[in-house]
Amino acid sequence: MSAMSSCRQSVAEQDADAGDAQAEANLQLYNHFTNLVSSLPSSNGLGYSQLFLHGQGWHAYQGVMVGAMVAGACFSVRPTDIMVATLPKSGTT
Repeated sequence: MSAMSSCRQSVAEQDADAGDAQAEANLQLYNHFTNLVSSLPSSNGLGYSQLFLHGQGWHAYQGVMVGAMVAGACFSVRPTDIMVATLPKSGTT
């Protein structure tokens, strides 16, 4: 019984170490894209927002841009993936 519990503990520790390494890699990736977006040409938008020039358009909200860049860097498409898309709900009901 004690041998089995020590085996489980070592597997849990290995998972925690792998999780820590992944968290560190994610933080480095997030910091990289934050620095990238911060270096883009920018202009004051309406209200308190700041607009960033990226590609062929102006984008608001640095956090959203960084999050999309991180997701794009980490996402990989598989041949068996299925995409489901719908029109957004609009109007009042």
